[in-house]
Amino acid sequence: MKQLGLKHFRLSISWSRLIPGARKGSKINLEAVRFYNNLLDDLQAAGIKPMVAIYHWDLPQTLQDIYQGFLSPEIIQDYVYYAEICFKLFGDRVKRWLTFIEPYVVCNMQYGNGQYAPGIKYGDVGRYRCGHNVLLAHAEVVQLYRQKYKPSQRGQVSFTTLVTWPEPATGSAADKRAAQNKLDAEVGWFLDPVYFGDYPASLKQSKGQYLPAFTTSEKKLVQGSLDFIAANCFTAKYVSAQPGNSDGWRESKFSGDGKSIGPASGVPWINVVPWSQEKFLRYLTGRYSAASGAHQVPILVSSLGTQVPGEEHRNIPSVLQDTFRINFYRTYLDSICEAVASKEVNLLGVYAWSWMDSFEWTDGYTRKFGLVHVKYLSPRNTPSLRSPASLAAAGGSLQRNPKNSALWWSKHFWLVAS
Repeated sequence: MKQLGLKHFRLSISWSRLIPGARKGSKINLEAVRFYNNLLDDLQAAGIKPMVAIYHWDLPQTLQDIYQGFLSPEIIQDYVYYAEICFKLFGDRVKRWLTFIEPYVVCNMQYGNGQYAPGIKYGDVGRYRCGHNVLLAHAEVVQLYRQKYKPSQRGQVSFTTLVTWPEPATGSAADKRAAQNKLDAEVGWFLDPVYFGDYPASLKQSKGQYLPAFTTSEKKLVQGSLDFIAANCFTAKYVSAQPGNSDGWRESKFSGDGKSIGPASGVPWINVVPWSQEKFLRYLTGRYSAASGAHQVPILVSSLGTQVPGEEHRNIPSVLQDTFRINFYRTYLDSICEAVASKEVNLLGVYAWSWMDSFEWTDGYTRKFGLVHVKYLSPRNTPSLRSPASLAAAGGSLQRNPKNSALWWSKHFWLVAS
């Protein structure tokens, strides 16, 4: 990291690792404290500023077993306890905190369709109950931080917002309305309560029977609980009105005449659509700036990246020649720069996802988003292995080699940054 000139690094803390018991009052794992202290100290010594996520989808199993995790308001006090330990132990070296990584994914895929652990398929009932508890947990933590830790630590707190940019399939009023409704359902679901005090009107109209209502005190707690918007947008889809659909829209990678919205990447959910960046940044600025009290709401792109097509099947020399990824970043950053050059977006920075190849949830080690390659095993054997220790035991060296994309970032951004 230091050799390549990295200046900022986003990392996550594991709830179960730091507090194995997970619940309020549970003992702290001193080995975990030592690990995170060493990491933060080494980053500081190398001149690298950390941005720390408190929750990145790794719910302690015990909380799911006891009260169904984020489906229960009981999780709020346990989460606040965990977050305060993070602030108390590590906050002197952390100036930016993320309470949750992509709450949309937490609630839609962990408790809605059950695609991610804990795999609960409760549909709209689960996703919106989860979302309400996530917002309240976030707001309680921000209130605690501002009252008790911000005066001395002087940090900022946010959560990350995810969207697949919805481009109207046609210029019709119906398709434009459908695209806005999708924005309300993915972005406004979490940002509107923070900036306007309640869920979007369109979401209340379509999902009102599932959305919990905020009390007056909860609205006051949630509103204003972000110091900046952390925005994630990897791609876009065409959206058209479809009244028979429960959401009221249909999305597709293809236009009405069959043209793809952008080249395919190495993962099925990302097509390369650079202009999605500028549109999303402009949208966030236009919708939330006035409510934020700022001329332009500050925005941080907290994840941006992709996998090269077929990367998981290539040999190491070929993997390191990741021209596809470089072009992805070049075009996406051009779009972001267009937004900034217009003087209509207040951009705090951009984080590439990810620094090195990592464990990508249900895809395990088969997905390669990293700027740095990690040698596990041959791709055909990797999916059956569940941990770095098992990979190493089976013959993976865990050797790390910068891909050309890392060298590109280093040359054009990291080594020239002040």
